[in-house]
Amino acid sequence: MARQRQQLLSELLHIDGESFAAPWNLSAPAFSHACHATSEHRVIIARAIAAGGDTSGSASGYVIVGRSAGQAYLQRLAVHPTQRRTGIARSLVWHASQWAGTRGAGSMLVNTEPINAAALALYHSLGFITLPDPLVVLERPVHATCPIRSAAAPRKSHTRRSLPPRPPAPRRGCVDAGWLPAAPWRRRR
Repeated sequence: MARQRQQLLSELLHIDGESFAAPWNLSAPAFSHACHATSEHRVIIARAIAAGGDTSGSASGYVIVGRSAGQAYLQRLAVHPTQRRTGIARSLVWHASQWAGTRGAGSMLVNTEPINAAALALYHSLGFITLPDPLVVLERPVHATCPIRSAAAPRKSHTRRSLPPRPPAPRRGCVDAGWLPAAPWRRRR
């Protein structure tokens, strides 16, 4: 069973690699992360149907759909380039919507590049609407030279307007984006 799962993952990662240019194609750990980004998920796979109705052929596309609370997320949709424009993506999105609907999701979100005309046309034809607020994506190297700092707990003071001390100036080459208060859900030791 584990060997079959590994073979299937290899097929899906191949499709993903053919569908998305680096650095957007998924590695095995990134695939797992996409699956577990929500509280519940499903990977739905489209397989080539051989003569006689045999569906044990190789994968031709897949979708990762997740659900959290009442919201569904189309996390990833990939169809092998030789199988595109055959209805596979449309079918995968339909099945993803059915799965999410049976689990209480009221709507589904998906994001794509604004220049990806084929994906936008597909999603619009399936009833997705473009939200008015553009998605802003930010990136930060995880090993950046400027550390992420949390504010120290405010010192007790006699006035109510005192603020926690401001952290030292950032190192050269870093942009000071302000400081982050300590996360309220973390226990202080």
